[in-house]
Amino acid sequence: MIDLVEITLKEFKKEMFSEYKSLFPRSEQKSCHTFKKLVNKGICHFLKIVNDDKLVGFFIINNVNNYIQIDYFAIFERYQSSGYGSKALKILQDRYKECNGIFIEIEKLGLGKDDAENKLRQRRYNFYSNLGFKSLDIDLNLYNVVLTICSYNFKEIDNKDLVVRIILDFYYVCHRKKTVDKHIKIAN
Repeated sequence: MIDLVEITLKEFKKEMFSEYKSLFPRSEQKSCHTFKKLVNKGICHFLKIVNDDKLVGFFIINNVNNYIQIDYFAIFERYQSSGYGSKALKILQDRYKECNGIFIEIEKLGLGKDDAENKLRQRRYNFYSNLGFKSLDIDLNLYNVVLTICSYNFKEIDNKDLVVRIILDFYYVCHRKKTVDKHIKIAN
């Protein structure tokens, strides 16, 4: 049976930091120092995904003003294509059903360096779409990577200006304003 178990940063470092470093490109990784700052602010949470007693993946989420950002989500390679990701995401959605919304950034479709990368982006988009996530039609240029914001159960989905403000305010809480202003731009 799939379950999500909240763990500390110390447990995350001990149990799965090496997997985190191998699964995400170095340019997308946060340092332990950054995680610690976010944990100390009460923003960052680590959830391990377990099937019975077997560790199969993790979520790293940020919670600001009752909006949830899936910052990192991974099913370990040896367990992929077994339904664990879909089940874990459904549990996460249910756990946070009372929040103002859940969002994730995914790489913009069609902008991959080759056909294989574009297919991977489409597959990732389809995964979230099939689980109820909808594109907010907002693209961010985040450190020179164009990302599309997709949300689940976002209360303000029809007010694009308000959504942009909520997303930028979210980043301002998580990062220094100077960093956000320099590295995060609304692309459309």
